[in-house]
Amino acid sequence: MRVRPAFPSLLLALAIGASVSHAGGPLLLFDPATRTPWAYSGTVSVYTDRGSLGPLSNNTADGIVATSYAEWTAVTTAVFSAAVAGSFQSIGLPDITGANAGLVIGAFNGGGIHVIYDDDGSVTSDFFGAPPGVLGIASPEFGSAGTLTESWVVLNGASVNPADTGGASFAGVFTHEFGHSINLAHTQTNGAVGFFGDDIGPAGCTPPYGGLPLVSDLETMYPFLDPSPGGAGVEQASVDQLDDIAALSNVYPAAGWPGSFGTIEGRVFASDGTTEITGVNVIARNLAAPWSDAISALSGDFTQGNLGRDGLYTFNGLTPGAEYVVYIDGIVAGGFSTPPSGVPGVAEEFYNGAAEGSDPSTDDRCASVSLTATAASPITADIWINEPFIPLNDDDFIEVDLPFTFAFCDVAYTTLFINANGSLTFGAGDEDFSPSVGDFLAGPPRISALWTDLSPQQGTVTAVEVGGEFLVTFDDVPEFNTNNSNNFTFRLRSDGTYDVEYGVVEATAALAGRTPGGGAANPGETDLSNAIQPIAGTTVYENFLGGGDDFDLGEGTLAFAACGDACVANTAPVASCQDVAVMGDSLQCEVSVAPSQVDDGSFDPDGGDVTLALEPAGPYPEGTTPVVLTVTDVCGASDTCQAIITVTCPQGPFLEVFPDDLVLSPVATADTTCGEVTIVNNGDLPLDLTSISGCDSGDFYVDTSGTSFSLAPGDTTMLDVCYVANSPEPAACDLTISSNAGATVVSVSVGRPTDAFEPANRVEGFVRSGVWPNPFRINTEIRFALVHESPVRLVIYDVAGRRVRALLRGEPCPPGEHRVAWDGRDERGVAVAAGTYFVRVDTGTRAWVTRAVVMR
Repeated sequence: MRVRPAFPSLLLALAIGASVSHAGGPLLLFDPATRTPWAYSGTVSVYTDRGSLGPLSNNTADGIVATSYAEWTAVTTAVFSAAVAGSFQSIGLPDITGANAGLVIGAFNGGGIHVIYDDDGSVTSDFFGAPPGVLGIASPEFGSAGTLTESWVVLNGASVNPADTGGASFAGVFTHEFGHSINLAHTQTNGAVGFFGDDIGPAGCTPPYGGLPLVSDLETMYPFLDPSPGGAGVEQASVDQLDDIAALSNVYPAAGWPGSFGTIEGRVFASDGTTEITGVNVIARNLAAPWSDAISALSGDFTQGNLGRDGLYTFNGLTPGAEYVVYIDGIVAGGFSTPPSGVPGVAEEFYNGAAEGSDPSTDDRCASVSLTATAASPITADIWINEPFIPLNDDDFIEVDLPFTFAFCDVAYTTLFINANGSLTFGAGDEDFSPSVGDFLAGPPRISALWTDLSPQQGTVTAVEVGGEFLVTFDDVPEFNTNNSNNFTFRLRSDGTYDVEYGVVEATAALAGRTPGGGAANPGETDLSNAIQPIAGTTVYENFLGGGDDFDLGEGTLAFAACGDACVANTAPVASCQDVAVMGDSLQCEVSVAPSQVDDGSFDPDGGDVTLALEPAGPYPEGTTPVVLTVTDVCGASDTCQAIITVTCPQGPFLEVFPDDLVLSPVATADTTCGEVTIVNNGDLPLDLTSISGCDSGDFYVDTSGTSFSLAPGDTTMLDVCYVANSPEPAACDLTISSNAGATVVSVSVGRPTDAFEPANRVEGFVRSGVWPNPFRINTEIRFALVHESPVRLVIYDVAGRRVRALLRGEPCPPGEHRVAWDGRDERGVAVAAGTYFVRVDTGTRAWVTRAVVMR
């Protein structure tokens, strides 16, 4: 049985802001490469707690559990099935509280789903440390080879409204959390519209459908729920929305799914049309039934970023013959394990068929095409993210955030105003459509490219950060009451410099330049087209507003120096270090370490670039070396921090074999039974097995057909030892495994027990176990007690299943209590990051797993 990391997902009341939880697509993936999620097989046994759930009696809560799992079981397009098999009493568990929740959470209890009734909220608050307002928490926890074997669910009785005497309004919490327990995730289809008033289509667009969702249209797996009497919890308790039905059927497909229904699938691309974007929410709506027949998916939800960029989304279960529109919809609130796109300015937009692209002038984000679903004939609908646009109207302005601090004329700004009439201002917007030199000098600080009366609502204005620069582009924007075309881009940088790039400009009367405003003195005009670049000066301009001089800057670029001292408002950078542990590539080694490896997120509050330097510079010998990282910004200000570089030279291969004592189950005469021996290279260099001998005569034989004789560091291989019973007498043999690990020889004793044969060190079970203190900051103890002497392996794993530290490697431990200290460091002596880790104590015949939480 293999432990899977627990990824709890939280359901919150509507009034409480969402914290990050793990959801979006399947909750957990078994194999991202094949897009395979974890899933239960056969009918899943459900076990319920023995106490009350707030104001709900045990019988009432048990009834809701049965009804809620029946909702998921009744989905005809899925093979999932679950049924209540008994209470915790039937499997030897007591009533669960915050004090003993570790008996269920972190402990294997024979398989199935274990539902905790957190009567007073102590499990939620004390065991998990979750904030008030969390209605429930759930997670799959154990599984093997893609098959889930055990999950837990916590229902917070402290959140049940006393007036909800029958639990009808809280029932949605049951069904939602049960969805997580069977590996389903959050969705955002109708919930954001119903709960938060989100737009019914892309923001600012009029979609080809109308109306609003009814309460009955809210999906069960939306991460918010109102459990008050008369709230949405009643409707969210039922599994009747396409979003929930398709989510279950994708993980547990029945015959005919999805081929008997329509499918729309595609990829979300960045504006270059080739880079796929993971974590973008996409929605499809039936034009004739936009709320009752709708579905959503996050791009990349079946790989969750584990294999790099993945823009694939898939909608299964669509109604054949129905017409659907597809659009990008921003996530309003809630937690999703598929990482968000990280692409700034992803605008909501409809899929636009053949016109789909990234150019807003040819791909109107509000224009859509309808797609007719056809059974067994998937439709491809790739979406290119439009360049972010600024919705300016005539004589309008919009304030936008800058990605860095921009110093303009000795003042530092974090926002600027994009004005409809061709200029950028700081501190205030400007609606002036009849510019003059007087207005220019008296108004707000300004960078003017083409200050004249423009109509941006007839063209496109975009703002985006690209390569550390902030670009504001006016594309094909005409003058008011004309059809001419004007094109220019402001290109701002964190050091206060900027360029103004002009394309085709057909306006003839305008004003260009810059000024600190506020009544600045008039230095007179400058011929900008002939000025020495980069252009200096605080107020510098050219007036094309009259007098016979037509605008002559088109198809050119003006480079400007910083206005004033760009460093006058400079803030020193912030240095942040991390200790670094590195492995050499030879037995006697020195290692070079780049400053970026020691850096732990150093930054310039002004948004500029920083340079990094280490003292001493290295290379570094084996052992530990204190270093100082110096972080310097473009203005010469600096900050420092200290770190430790630990260099470890390879220690050669390290052979581990477990179990040390393999006990084969008794079989009838002439039958065969086999046991598995695991071989691990826990060293730093390749391990070569030189021979495997023993157990090759009499009733025993060894099968190495699937054994690898060369193991890279950290690799594992297996072999089978088999026994053919030719007599009812007990039998035994010794297996010897030799390797290049210092001529290491490891012996494994193999026996077939009868009443007269029982290895002395076979463990019948743990009598006591735990981690204390937990959570901890610096040190903790893993405590366990054994019935018999046994070799024990004690290993710490992170939530991704990677080994962090082996504290015991099979050392014999006598009967009684044992305490093993862990200082929160990995194999290299580096302090691990804050988070949840898993502790596995293994005797070869029994294993115990629990969690340890590190706080920093």
